[in-house]
Amino acid sequence: MLNPRLRSFLCSIFAATLTSMLLSLAAMAESQVRIVRLSDVQGTVQINKNSGLGFETAFMNLPITQGTELRTLNNGRAEIEFEDGSALRLTPGTTVEFDTLNANDDGKRISRVKLVEGRAYVNWFGKSGDEFTLNFSQEKVSLTQPAHFRVTTSANSAEVASFKNEIEVTGAAGTVKVARDKMVSFDVQDNDRAAVAKNVVADPYDEWDQQASDYHDQYAKNNKTPVGYGASDLNYYGSYTNVPGYGNLWQPYFAGSGWDPFMDGAWSWYPGYGFLWASAYPWGWLPYN
Repeated sequence: MLNPRLRSFLCSIFAATLTSMLLSLAAMAESQVRIVRLSDVQGTVQINKNSGLGFETAFMNLPITQGTELRTLNNGRAEIEFEDGSALRLTPGTTVEFDTLNANDDGKRISRVKLVEGRAYVNWFGKSGDEFTLNFSQEKVSLTQPAHFRVTTSANSAEVASFKNEIEVTGAAGTVKVARDKMVSFDVQDNDRAAVAKNVVADPYDEWDQQASDYHDQYAKNNKTPVGYGASDLNYYGSYTNVPGYGNLWQPYFAGSGWDPFMDGAWSWYPGYGFLWASAYPWGWLPYN
């Protein structure tokens, strides 16, 4: 049974979160502004929010807005989760720029990300006609359907490996199709000339990417809400309890009567948004945002 104090808090959080979400959705629909989630941080990861402070230390559940830069240092890894649960994962030594995070007049979400250097994994669900574009070197991958692939880029070469479905890479030399379980490399010094490999060459971080994908698939598979990001963490770190008069309320497993919901986290300044609260609890995205 939930104790009265905790139940009262959860009910107030539920009401405040629902009101905030409805107001935010209305405002975002009007302004076409979007915010996505920095869903995992391991090692040293830095973020530039265009606040005039340059790169700062990043931590889990920080919002990612249009114009944000994110980079992982030699021991850093990061995951960015989009609204429908799609994910972008960054290995050590990677820098990305979120050039576009908005919606068109029909409400379809448009995401354009530039991979400046390093290695990134994209697991895109392609729901509701949303569009995703990854730019790298002189190439780009544009998606409107599900895809799971890996891209590596440097000053001399680039490489694309597809794990799910066929994808198209468009660039200076034309369009190249990369079939499932195939890999294509590009010679940056030779106008990005493409060379198709027979098979995908395994990378040490493939296992990390697959484990993260499996985690989200397992714990978000019963999510019935239109919001996908953060759902898997709610199912992993807590459970729902039916409270008479309120319906199903979510509770983290370890919460007791003395638990402080704002004990772990920080306020962070974002240009155009003001101060946004970022909870450092691994499940702390949906309940607070």
